[in-house]
Amino acid sequence: MSFFLRGVGVSLVLGAAMIASAQPLEADPRVVAGSLDNGLSYLVMRHEKPPGRAGVWMHISSGSLNETEEQRGVAHFLEHMAFNGSENFPPGSVIDYFQSLGLTFGRHQNAFTSFDQTTYQLSLPDASSETVDKAMLFFSDVLMRLSLLPEEIDEERQIILEEKTARKSGRQRVSEYLLERLAPGSTLGRRLPIGTEETIRGFTPQQFRDYWTTWYTPANTTLIVVADADPTAMIDLIRARFTTDTKAPRPIDREVGITPYAESFGVVASDPELTRATVSIQCIAPAAEPTTTRAHLRQRMLEQMAQTAFNRRLDAKIAAGTLKVQNAQGGSVDQARIVRVNQVSASGDAAQWASMLDALALETRRATQYGFSAKEVADARTAILTQLERAAINDKSLPAQAYLMRLNLSVASGDTFMNAGERHALATALMNEITPDEVSSWFASAFAFDKVCVIAQLPAGPNLPSESDVLAAGLKALAQEPQREEASGEVVALLDTLPAPGAWTTQSTHEGAAVWSGLLSNGVRMHHKAMDYRKDSVTIAVTLLGGSLSETAANRGITEAASVALNQPATTRLTSTQIRDLMIDKKVSFNGRAGADALQLVVGGTPESIEAGMELIHALLTGARIEETAFSQWKARAVQGIEASLKNPQLAFPRVLAETIVPAGETRLRPLSVEQVNALTREASQAWLDGLLMNSPIEVAVVGDMDRERAMELVAKYVGSIPAREPAETGHYADKRVVPRPVGPLTTERSIESTTQVAWVMCGFFGPDQAQVDDVRALALASRILSTRMVHEIREKAQLVYSIGARVQPGTTYFGYGTFSASSSTQPEKAVALASKIREMFDAFAKDGVTPEELEVAKRQTANSLDEAMKEPSFWQSRLETLVYDGVGLDAAANEAAAYQDITAEQIVNTFRRYDTPDAQVRVIVRPAAPTAP
Repeated sequence: MSFFLRGVGVSLVLGAAMIASAQPLEADPRVVAGSLDNGLSYLVMRHEKPPGRAGVWMHISSGSLNETEEQRGVAHFLEHMAFNGSENFPPGSVIDYFQSLGLTFGRHQNAFTSFDQTTYQLSLPDASSETVDKAMLFFSDVLMRLSLLPEEIDEERQIILEEKTARKSGRQRVSEYLLERLAPGSTLGRRLPIGTEETIRGFTPQQFRDYWTTWYTPANTTLIVVADADPTAMIDLIRARFTTDTKAPRPIDREVGITPYAESFGVVASDPELTRATVSIQCIAPAAEPTTTRAHLRQRMLEQMAQTAFNRRLDAKIAAGTLKVQNAQGGSVDQARIVRVNQVSASGDAAQWASMLDALALETRRATQYGFSAKEVADARTAILTQLERAAINDKSLPAQAYLMRLNLSVASGDTFMNAGERHALATALMNEITPDEVSSWFASAFAFDKVCVIAQLPAGPNLPSESDVLAAGLKALAQEPQREEASGEVVALLDTLPAPGAWTTQSTHEGAAVWSGLLSNGVRMHHKAMDYRKDSVTIAVTLLGGSLSETAANRGITEAASVALNQPATTRLTSTQIRDLMIDKKVSFNGRAGADALQLVVGGTPESIEAGMELIHALLTGARIEETAFSQWKARAVQGIEASLKNPQLAFPRVLAETIVPAGETRLRPLSVEQVNALTREASQAWLDGLLMNSPIEVAVVGDMDRERAMELVAKYVGSIPAREPAETGHYADKRVVPRPVGPLTTERSIESTTQVAWVMCGFFGPDQAQVDDVRALALASRILSTRMVHEIREKAQLVYSIGARVQPGTTYFGYGTFSASSSTQPEKAVALASKIREMFDAFAKDGVTPEELEVAKRQTANSLDEAMKEPSFWQSRLETLVYDGVGLDAAANEAAAYQDITAEQIVNTFRRYDTPDAQVRVIVRPAAPTAP
């Protein structure tokens, strides 16, 4: 009797567990989901960030995988045609209409096509019914009333071909080749969204209509709206524009024909433009089911824990120098809902491809054979849950664009769209149930690598291995018998003792910008702006001035080399891996970097957790250390990057531009050379870093949801306690920032040996420095007007480019080196014509000026962009980080929006004429020397 009752009890428990695991995930209640009688679905969410705005996306659940062989590229081409004529928007009108509302083409109105979707995007300047209804009218035209006129199709062909040209590179060629080999026997590799030149040139109107009428149906469409408006009102607009009398079933996607590998094989993908090797081992399996139940989410968390544990192990070994590759990783990725790729990969020196493959396979075998320790699994769990908790904290402060992207992703994947807080809570409960044995077992199963594809991506050359060589090397590597390794010990704290805070000596407040500034007794300046637009989020940037400004020809690049200790933070007490482990549960992010005239350490996180980031900053300011392995890898990557830049016209452009506009003998404004990188040593770089940390003037910017008293406390404690230095001043390094500028016109046409048949063209002139605020604003409006003209004249009419626009880049580090220019890729034979056309448009602008209509549109665009930007903490962060050093002041920022509206057409043209003079003009063309076989 007791045994029977125990059995019943176990059955009840198991039954309850199965019911719980199959329980559907709860969708975010803020999202109103529904459908019309014709099958069209909608997701509508009320969200007030940014206030008074609306974003509308239309997701068509079809991309290039639903094309036939003759239709290759038609889905993407059709996406272009949606902007070229419909019942309510004649050809040439849609872009201009939305720009008249303040939208910028490419930023606020855009679209994209992938393997499994085509999505149209509008970010509207307001959420009024009138404005949103216009978006609905346009999208309903795209779905049901496109014109697809033959003459418009013909006009667009060359633009598509220019887009195809713009994507060319060695990496692109290798990626496309690997896609062809990924799934033998399937159509995946033959369905690149861009299509082929042959199909692009040959599409007929009927082929467009065949695809459009098959896949652009209400049942295959989802409207996504995120707006600061009543969802009911938005749904009424959807019903008004998309209701139809007929209903057709959702079309069935074409079979792609993917099957697991029947046998192992090797692949060699080479290209002359590659400068390092990447080796990988992979297998394929069916894609996972959409994440819609607790069981699905638990499985995703289990998989993520295993991958995180493995990758953290690899990172630690690379940092310690025991895994001799530049980087390595493993993971399982579902592509386009049709295939799961389980892959491990590593990259590094091309000559060491075989040894990298050995090392990669050995670590994979170690993980599959011995699994992960309890600590590794616990650390992986903590890392994932910390990320999910931060996402939950930031959830309500995200901009509408982030929600549009996430909702669109959920439509594409079929996953339930969960509230971030609910996801974190449920993930916590589920992950606490997952044992190390489960994590290890899943990894062992997913990466057993029975039938595999072994890949070597290598620079082209005479001694390339054969595919059978690569396969043999991979299988031999996978046959290794690894040894079990013991986990390393733990470290308890970033700092031995907490520092004593410095004292404040002066304080002031700029009332118009609501910015407080203060000076500490050790010479450190601080600027603070409290704003809760992003609730529970604050960023602190510590900027050390100087750096590269003081370099010479003998030590060029040493500041960037020194920044390795900040990019991969390590100290005299702790290794980078120990620091990583100490920060694992801290809800903060850290970034260290080198700029043209500064080193910068930035932490971001919640107000409650940010102190942990400040402890790290203090540890680095008082004892940053460049690790030997990190330094060696930086040098190797730098050399590889330089070598790559010499083989591709677009990558070579910055080097050629510097040669054109920088005086001979001035090395600081030029990209690094291989010789300069090779001359640097870790010892010299460490000494340089020590000097910067000890002596550089410092400005600290604190922006976000933190009150002044707490900000002052943290900065005084963790930055006010470091050695004293001169305060940052506007005149600092003034003598080092003056570089004589060559007299123009400056023209360079350079041909380089390259497999990539694409040219890069730039035409422009020297412009104002950032302190010349009025001139910068006038030229910013000029750039908007010229960009609109260029879309019509250069892209649409002359068909010389896929994308182009003018822009002003104020001079910052070096006085007199601001620029106003337009640049783009193009086919090599069009390069001179493109440069000439840009110059022709600049001349016409200076001669004829701007129309009232153009100025009104440019001001609306500017007002729209500034209304978005000035609410964001990042806008103020960028202005406060070097506020005193830059010398621009806060009046300019506080009055930004109004100042733009006061600018006249005469002011714009006069400013343009003043800078666009022959002695300031620059033209650079970089193109391949001659066609070569890919």
